[in-house]
Amino acid sequence: MAKIIDKFMGWVEKLVTLLLGLEVVTIVAQIFFRYILKDPLNWSDQACRFGLVWIIMLGFPVMFNRKATVCFDLIFAKTKGKLKKIFEMFFALCTLFFAVTFLLCAIQYVQKCGAQSVPGFPFLKFWMLYGAEIVCAALLCIVMLKELALHVIALIKG
Repeated sequence: MAKIIDKFMGWVEKLVTLLLGLEVVTIVAQIFFRYILKDPLNWSDQACRFGLVWIIMLGFPVMFNRKATVCFDLIFAKTKGKLKKIFEMFFALCTLFFAVTFLLCAIQYVQKCGAQSVPGFPFLKFWMLYGAEIVCAALLCIVMLKELALHVIALIKG
C-alpha cells in the first residue's frame, strides 16, 4: 500500500513540476506581450493565480510524503528509540487531524461559493480554484494515514 501511495505522489510531484513550468512560460509570454508587443494578454494574470494556488496545494502533500517538512527537530534530536517513534506518531496524528479538519472546511467553502464566476472570466468558476484545497486535504489525509500505518507497524515489530 505504501509503495502505491508513494508512486501516486510521485505522479502528483510530476504534475506540480509541469504546472510550475507552465507558470513560467505564461509569465514570460505575458512579459513579452506586455512590454515588447505592447498588447498584454488578458488571461495570463488569472491563469497564474490559479496555477500558483494549485502548485502550492498539490505541493503540500508531496512535501509531507517526502518528509521534507520543518518539524520539531529539537525533540527528535534529543529522543531515541520508542519515545522518538511515539513522538513521530503523535505529530502524524496531529497532522491527520489538521488534514481532516481542512478537508471538511474546504468542502463547505466550495459548496458555499464554488458556483460563483471569477470576475472577468464568466466561464471560470471558483470551485476550479478552491477545489485545490479539497484535493490537497484529501491527499494529505492519505499520506498521513500511510505514515501512521508505518509507525504502528514499526512499533509492533519493536
